Amino acid sequence: MKKERLDCEVIQDLLPLYEDECCSERSKILVEEHLKYCKVCQEKRKNFQKEFSTPMIEDSVDKKVIKKGIRKIKMIGVIGLSVLLVCFSFVFIVTPIRNYQKGRGITYVNLKELYVARQFMKSVKDKNYEKAYRYLDIKGEYDKVIAREKELDKGKEEEQAQIEGIQKLKEKGFAWYDKVSREEFIKNMKSLEETGFNISNYFYDRISEGVNEWYVYFDIETENGSRLRFSMHVTNDGINYYYKSGLKTEDKKIRAQLKEAKKYLTICYRMPTDLNEEVLEVLYGKDADWWKIYITHNYQK
Repeated sequence: MKKERLDCEVIQDLLPLYEDECCSERSKILVEEHLKYCKVCQEKRKNFQKEFSTPMIEDSVDKKVIKKGIRKIKMIGVIGLSVLLVCFSFVFIVTPIRNYQKGRGITYVNLKELYVARQFMKSVKDKNYEKAYRYLDIKGEYDKVIAREKELDKGKEEEQAQIEGIQKLKEKGFAWYDKVSREEFIKNMKSLEETGFNISNYFYDRISEGVNEWYVYFDIETENGSRLRFSMHVTNDGINYYYKSGLKTEDKKIRAQLKEAKKYLTICYRMPTDLNEEVLEVLYGKDADWWKIYITHNYQK
């Protein structure tokens, strides 16, 4: 592109600002120097002036006053927006910090735990039990059982039996432990589908700080019209414990069965690693019948 053509394009772009007296002093000089010898741009200027010759305001009004007023309005808008942004940022930053100091509520350090808890609840509500299981810290539960061996005394007969049970579990390995835990979780969740205690809706209630973990609470509405309280302990590794902590209903039939329903829900809403028949059999042997009362349940709809 020729230099003359380029100069003309630049000048023609500046013409509206020049006519409005809004360009810099340097740009103004540049335009005026160019217009002295360029007939093309002189013609462009004349056309521009004709096109916008109709006054937008009365001639009696001082243009400088108008421009000054416009600048002031713009400045007020910018200041107002800035103040709003600062206030919003202050609330956004300070509230989580304050909540962290209080040990409850949403903070920057528990966002992952809250996300895990919400995703678990959503997956159970959607009956996507395989996905819900992935939010449980099964590996952490396995490691806790294995670590117990170091705390036991081989010299004591009762504790020696526990050590042997843990060693058998180590031989089975985590893959087996994970498999039977998944089966137990899915079995319990599917058994809920026959009762009407499936989650129809859930509401985040609050979150509070524990020891190296967070306690997340939800209110749950079930398909049969009852309501229950749901709590879970969550760490960076996932959910390491969850349970229902209350059941309310206005339905007389459900209320009459409340005792049995609570027992049933206690079985279903627990970590699949707790009181798992196959795991307990490995740890304590076939003759340890004392735990069977905890895992036997019947529910009449």
